[in-house]
Amino acid sequence: MRKLLPWFLVALLLEIIVFVLAVRWIGPLWVILLICATTFIGILLVKQQGFRIWMELQEALRYRQPPGNQILDGICVLCGAAFLIFPGFISDVIGFLLILPWTRVYFRRMIYRLLRLLFSKNIFIFHRRW
Repeated sequence: MRKLLPWFLVALLLEIIVFVLAVRWIGPLWVILLICATTFIGILLVKQQGFRIWMELQEALRYRQPPGNQILDGICVLCGAAFLIFPGFISDVIGFLLILPWTRVYFRRMIYRLLRLLFSKNIFIFHRRW
């Protein structure tokens, strides 16, 4: 967690800088409306893509196929929704990139490579708590 804190602080600082610059360029009312619009559009996209992924997952399971891509797509949409929760332009762009199907393919590949690397190095540790 200590390694992530500086990254969160840098991301927060960048969001504040972009927010202040946007207020100077287009005005505070337009910035608030733009943030509200991106949130609304993001909610609609998350709902639509989440439903689509759920249907693809059910279809894969119905035909007894492993649901690998559907699970990775679900992870991308879930992370994209988390980015869209935070008000800010940089996080909204990242969130939309994770949610849109034609850009999600690249993130899916990165997540797949990361998971393979973590599993090959036995970094995952499973604990059972009773």
